[in-house]
Amino acid sequence: MMLETTVVRTVGDIYQAIGFSDDDKMGGDSVIMCKYASGVSSVEVGSNTGKVYQPLSDRTKSLSQISISTNGTIFRCSFNRDINSTDPEIFSLERSWNLLYARGIVAGGSPQHHNFRRASPSQVDFLTASLITAEDTDKTMIKVHGSLMIIAWIFFSSIGIVTARHYKAEWPDDSINKQKVWFQVHRACMILVFLCTAASFVVIFLEVEGYREIVVTDGRKYLESHPILGIVVTCLTCINPIMSLFRCAPDDKKRPIFNVAHFIVGSAAHILSAITITFGMNLEHAGVPEEATYVMYGYVATFILIEIILEVWRIAGAKQKDIDDSVQMNDISSVSQDSTPNKSLYKRKSRKPLVLYFHTVAMMVYAITMIVLVFQDNSET
Repeated sequence: MMLETTVVRTVGDIYQAIGFSDDDKMGGDSVIMCKYASGVSSVEVGSNTGKVYQPLSDRTKSLSQISISTNGTIFRCSFNRDINSTDPEIFSLERSWNLLYARGIVAGGSPQHHNFRRASPSQVDFLTASLITAEDTDKTMIKVHGSLMIIAWIFFSSIGIVTARHYKAEWPDDSINKQKVWFQVHRACMILVFLCTAASFVVIFLEVEGYREIVVTDGRKYLESHPILGIVVTCLTCINPIMSLFRCAPDDKKRPIFNVAHFIVGSAAHILSAITITFGMNLEHAGVPEEATYVMYGYVATFILIEIILEVWRIAGAKQKDIDDSVQMNDISSVSQDSTPNKSLYKRKSRKPLVLYFHTVAMMVYAITMIVLVFQDNSET
């Protein structure tokens, strides 16, 4: 039976492989692999034991009419595969199998974990099929992982950070469960950040069955840092609530140390999360449209703009307070002892919460848009 595989070789050494399997997952499969390594092309047969590929001792057994061509960036393999074989690790094609396709890079002469994978939607009868198509494997859990991170950091963290940083003086006469409004909003947001991040970490850990390095073949090697950055973000997310359990009283002389440490850990986690999410959306296997990256850029720009506006507001407010204090002192000194100063001069209704409302709506729009794009698969067909 004649089979052919073709791939665009963007950079470096690469492999592409066909697998015959009982299901649409790797493990216990008969494999035919085409490799391009150090300028040399080859075809070999092997098998997958669990997640480990092992070539057979006779690497071209049951193969004939092998043809390999590399024309520029096009790497094409074709070969004839015997229908039957005496080797139990070379499956008979008289029965139906799920057809798997995978590709990745070759390092040190050995194939690395694939970065692109497809599977036939059902088992294939190779004796009657003339054209076999494959579809992407289920990415639902990968997309759930990304969506949870977006909810955690683009929405909840963005609101929690801004509230704690710029709204401590707002709503002085209001409280929620005997706690200041800003504190309750901040705490609720950061608890949800922790829960979503932890859930996202568990989801992807179970999906890839432990820690898994990412291999990128399009030259953007920095994307391979996504798993490490994700672990760092998760660790920082766990550190901050633990630190909060040991925070001292507001009037304690060591409180500034906690405040600085809390700020550094929280800010580092927020910045790294944005980088990690961006890297994740650009991974080929994620299948996320390029537009999602531009939405992320818009989010970053909006968040920075909100921070600048609120910082300018803080500085202007401090100057206005000095002026009001001066006016109040003059007003008090100019009235008789029995007179009451006009308090309306000193109490102004703050419009600052309007910025927070706008910020909340903007973060929600960015988060929802990104999640919609994440679930809008853009993988190759």
